[in-house]
Amino acid sequence: MSYRVAITADVFTADGTEVFPGSGLIGADAPNTEFVVLDELLPEVTGAQLAGFDALVLAGSAAVTERTLEDAPQLRHVARFGSGYDAVDVDACTRHGVQVTNTPEAVREPMALAGLTMLLAVSHNLVQKDAITRAGRWGERSALQGPGVTGSTVGIIGFGGIGKATAELVRGVGAEVLVQNRSDRSAEAIAIGARQVSLDELLAASDYVMITVAYTADTHHLIGADQLARMPRHARLINMARGKVVDEAALIEALRSGTISGAGLDVFANEPVEPDNPLLTMQNVTVTPHALCWTDSFARRVGHSVLTAIADVAAGRRPQHLINPAAVGAGIR
Repeated sequence: MSYRVAITADVFTADGTEVFPGSGLIGADAPNTEFVVLDELLPEVTGAQLAGFDALVLAGSAAVTERTLEDAPQLRHVARFGSGYDAVDVDACTRHGVQVTNTPEAVREPMALAGLTMLLAVSHNLVQKDAITRAGRWGERSALQGPGVTGSTVGIIGFGGIGKATAELVRGVGAEVLVQNRSDRSAEAIAIGARQVSLDELLAASDYVMITVAYTADTHHLIGADQLARMPRHARLINMARGKVVDEAALIEALRSGTISGAGLDVFANEPVEPDNPLLTMQNVTVTPHALCWTDSFARRVGHSVLTAIADVAAGRRPQHLINPAAVGAGIR
């Protein structure tokens, strides 16, 4: 019998275009393995959708819950296409003996480069300069001189793989780097020329605050009104993590009031972002659709990591990026 792998429908756009061309997911060919794209995209993957499937590839933000697993007794593996897995109930997966994997190494360089891209865009007022050029307002360019990055202080919240890779790139453009992390990684920070400090110290001392931390219950609204008020008025916030790490209402107010100078956002509290979200009309905000790191290299690397994990679990091998090791040989299925 073949090993059957379901792929969530958000691997395609509404018009049938492949979201991650070059990932290798569509048309993947592996011995005794069948890949099937689900017909319908629901906020929560249902057990009925997974009937007869051994593995699930989460291409987007659909949730996997206790209810999903109760109705999908054959499921052995949930493979996240990307590093974030906040939509997956990992504890429930462990109880049911379902292994959960992600692709942290594959996204590390693309995410770090995307973070640097956003930092440079924000510091050079790139979007605003693009707008006046297209509108024929050439004479306004002198008012849009950016603060630049060289010689500035950049604070990075979250010093995991992506945060560290981002810090190395930012150091390379001549900025001082401060990092904040829940665990002590000061030696690793010093090794790349950065310094680990408390969150309050980072906020107060940084010209740019970059968020690369994972989204968990502990980091929900990690940055709110109090934290924004600790930042210098000229500072700019860059969020490359998850929208709900930041209290979005507090951010909107801080931008309106001049508590901070600007922001660069690849993520929002609700996605797709609502068309009437005030952030979309603010001239001091640069926005992208949670896709700034999407390049052909990103798709190829992440796809390879996902397919490797699927092959490993199917063969009874421990996958490299296993989030819940306790699921191996455990569970009620």
